[in-house]
Amino acid sequence: MARIRSIKPDFFRNEQLAELPFEDRLLFIGLWTQADKAGRLEDRPKRLKGELFPYDDLNIDAGLGRLANAGLIVRYEGNSQRLIAIPTWQKHQQPHVKEAASSLPAHGEHGVSIVVALGPPGASTPDPDQEGKDQEGKGRSTPHALRARFERFWAFYPRKVGKDAAWAIWQRKAPGDALAEQMIAAVQQQARSPQWQRDGGTYIPHPRTWLGQGRWQDAVDPAGADDGLNGLRRAVADA
Repeated sequence: MARIRSIKPDFFRNEQLAELPFEDRLLFIGLWTQADKAGRLEDRPKRLKGELFPYDDLNIDAGLGRLANAGLIVRYEGNSQRLIAIPTWQKHQQPHVKEAASSLPAHGEHGVSIVVALGPPGASTPDPDQEGKDQEGKGRSTPHALRARFERFWAFYPRKVGKDAAWAIWQRKAPGDALAEQMIAAVQQQARSPQWQRDGGTYIPHPRTWLGQGRWQDAVDPAGADDGLNGLRRAVADA
């Protein structure tokens, strides 16, 4: 059942949403009208298509996947149902006091499995034997260790925007110690490049974009990096 929800003016200036296609932004708003009092709803792309875009030819499942990868929603399974939760629900929505409480399990409850970008029905699911292993496949990576690596990466990354979205992608990639250190080393090297230093860091990619595109594998011209570092030193000396 559709419900009346609030939309704030800041929504239209949200840089995290600005990187998504126009239809995904409209889909995100539409999900609010389908969500219950706790910001949860069933993950049923065909039904959502009929409710929100009855006159448009859109791939709703793909749009939900992009919203999940951006950290704007969580797609998960609980009580044998495919579900969606909106993490920022409590911050932005104030449902009517008489609205019925949610009957759907929260994504943090015991026995509920979370999938950042859940594929279409019939898609392959993660191998249980690999669950909890880092990307190198060596040993188990606890949630605490994974978060600790992310916080270390975050401390080095010079453009601190969209932390929740970056964390969602970090969980999906689940880097082990070796890969995390490779990422940090790449950030340190790229931070010295002219591109990242230009116009006060305007061209530094958002961390979620950097992680999602595997940008730690980018080649950086050592000479250009040195020139950028020397330029920064000159700017500091002249200040």
